[in-house]
Amino acid sequence: MPPTLRVLYAALALLLAGALPLLPTSALAQQAPELPQLRAPNGPSGALQERIQILREQNGQLRRQVQELRERTTRLESDLSHIREQTGTRVEGLDQRLADETSSLESTLALYMRVGTFVLILLGVFGFGYIHTMLRDIIERATSSHLRSEEFSRSLSEKVEQVAQEARESILEENKEETRRLTRKLIDEFLTEERSRIEQAVEEEQNALKKLREEHLDLQSPVSPEAGAYLETVATAVSDRSLDLLTDDELYYAMLEADSKSNYAEAERYARELLRRHPSTADSLSNLAWILEHTGRVEEAEAHYKRALEAGPARADIARYYAHLLESLDRPEEAQQVLGHALEQSPGDPGALRQYANLLARRQQPEEAERLLREGLEANPEDPPLLSAYARLLWALGRWDEAGERYRQALQVQPNDPALLGEVAEMELERGNLERAVHDVSALLEQAPDSVDGMMLRGRINLQAGRFNEAETDFRQALAQKEDRPGPRFSLGLALLGQGRHAEATEVYNRALHLAGDPETVRSRGVEPLRALSGTHQIPEAEPFLEWLEGAAHPAADTESEESEASEQ
Repeated sequence: MPPTLRVLYAALALLLAGALPLLPTSALAQQAPELPQLRAPNGPSGALQERIQILREQNGQLRRQVQELRERTTRLESDLSHIREQTGTRVEGLDQRLADETSSLESTLALYMRVGTFVLILLGVFGFGYIHTMLRDIIERATSSHLRSEEFSRSLSEKVEQVAQEARESILEENKEETRRLTRKLIDEFLTEERSRIEQAVEEEQNALKKLREEHLDLQSPVSPEAGAYLETVATAVSDRSLDLLTDDELYYAMLEADSKSNYAEAERYARELLRRHPSTADSLSNLAWILEHTGRVEEAEAHYKRALEAGPARADIARYYAHLLESLDRPEEAQQVLGHALEQSPGDPGALRQYANLLARRQQPEEAERLLREGLEANPEDPPLLSAYARLLWALGRWDEAGERYRQALQVQPNDPALLGEVAEMELERGNLERAVHDVSALLEQAPDSVDGMMLRGRINLQAGRFNEAETDFRQALAQKEDRPGPRFSLGLALLGQGRHAEATEVYNRALHLAGDPETVRSRGVEPLRALSGTHQIPEAEPFLEWLEGAAHPAADTESEESEASEQ
């Protein structure tokens, strides 16, 4: 290679070596045109110099572009720092605003939840319409009393409406357990004051049921007024309902109520439904037997009593009912056997002992009756029915003081028992102790102001004391309380006779004779009281009335005798 050309190549290499570090390879690749491949020139050196000059110009342009890029990068870096500061400040402000909005939203939501929960609880207790009206009334009162501004009241009303509408479903779905808990708490608080009354009502109902089951078949112990009122309430509630919808207790109560009103067909319907449900139980069989006995179908009643005893051989109460039926059929020996067997199965049963002793006393076996009652009292020294039964036996034997002592012992256990007070007053009246009788009958009527027996007893005391006008008042009150019966009519006629009001007495006696169904009633309620009172008081025209009443009783007795003879033939 010639020296001149070697020098030119070296210079070109130096120029290129100085330009390359100023630009990145990529920039050179993008902006610099592709250099032609150097070859040994065939032309003169002027062409080469021109090419070198072009390259120099291009290299300068590239340097300027690189400088502009560097300046732009510097400016961008400066702007980026400023933008970062502004963005940070703005983000912090947005974070604070978001936190404030979140806190406000949570507070509002909590308020909505509490208000909505309260509204839903009230909705469950009182109903939506009532709560809506109540809340509206609260807002109107607040507005009218100027406790809140009009704008606030309107806003509150809208908010409550919105809460009641929007929060109801969400609260029910998301807070069911909380709603239940709050509802139970509210109900418990509401029932706190009522709990004792409810428990007392349940206890009274259970006691009434127990007492009814003890006495409903015992014709010597009528249902108490309280139990009768309860039966009336239950009967009213079940009268229009299907038998299939009634519980066993409701059927039982309805049966008792229907029987007490002599509605035996209805009572039998309830009893047979109980028997259909429980075909082999002693209670169902004895209930139906009792109703059949009242309807006069004694053979069917006896058959059901026997089945009841087979189902419950240790049931002394059913044995007592069956014995009562047998005694009413004039079969006292069989009744005595039934009661004796009951005492073997249930030794010391007070009810069976009492009934057995009464049966023995009626069969003129007072010593055996007294022995049984003493044995019963040794086991149950404070049993009022046993004490009163023993007192009645002593009374019948004329042992007044002992009878009075037993009655007083019974009254110590049950001082407010109307039936017991009535027995004591009856005994004192028979003894002629009117002052004591008045005391006892006053206590009776204080406990049972509507007691017909108490009114009748007070009227008889007034008759014995010669207070005929007061006796008339008592008997008329008894008739107002009770259906027209011959007993009160005979007593009223006697009070009118004592006052010399013969025409009125005649009319009342005629009504009593019409109601009397047998001569024994005429004798015991009409003839004997008039004869006894005329012996102690001056009764105008007592004799003509006695003759009239005795004459009215004899035809009835003759007719009864003729019917008895005809039936025997």
